[in-house]
Amino acid sequence: MQDSIYDKNESYGHEIESVFAKNRIKKTKKIIERIIQKNKIKNCLDVGTGTGYFLDFVKRVNKKIDCFGIDISVKAIILAKNNYRNINFSQDDIISFTGRGGKKV
Repeated sequence: MQDSIYDKNESYGHEIESVFAKNRIKKTKKIIERIIQKNKIKNCLDVGTGTGYFLDFVKRVNKKIDCFGIDISVKAIILAKNNYRNINFSQDDIISFTGRGGKKV
């Protein structure tokens, strides 16, 4: 699979130009914080984790949550592993990861 999004954009999700996008992310973070604080969440799986920014946010809200990220992009996972060493990441596709091989369950 081609990693064209990571070849074209050097920001890797850390710089967002749109005010709308920034406000949406701010609201989403508040919702996630409330969910984490009100529930006894122990694990977080991020499918399509990209460079791991979301899981880093989850860890900052509660360091005890065991986070795991999976992405098909080799480049994204390399960046995630380099940026967030306290989070587990794996380069894979979800079909292989679940072990179902595309079969209906």
